[in-house]
Amino acid sequence: MDFALFAYSFLHKKSQDFLMRLISFKFVPKAVFASPPKDLHLQKSKLKDKYDHFDLIPIKEICKTWDIAYYETDHNSQEIVDIANKDDIGFGVIAGARLLKPHIINSFPKGIINFHPGLIPENRGLNTSKW
Repeated sequence: MDFALFAYSFLHKKSQDFLMRLISFKFVPKAVFASPPKDLHLQKSKLKDKYDHFDLIPIKEICKTWDIAYYETDHNSQEIVDIANKDDIGFGVIAGARLLKPHIINSFPKGIINFHPGLIPENRGLNTSKW
């Protein structure tokens, strides 16, 4: 069954690592929906919880190399619903996404899997399991 990956269009370690891990186990998504950056107006953390990564590969380049359809679009856009229906994509997997609205979740017959190791939104970010 075909699936799509939700990721970010900007350099994002979890998106990159998750996509590469899927590919390494021969689970290649039919499409990647990459959301552009947004200012979420979140309170700044009192603790440094970001690492500086120097070896990140843009998701778009990984998709190009593996011939995966790449769409840079907001994760709650009608474009995702249209593509999921047109391309018969059975389910979604989240490697990086903001809160998804019901019409997005309902556009995938088998649903969406979120591999986030903490309660959202209280435990947000890449280093959730560290905290």
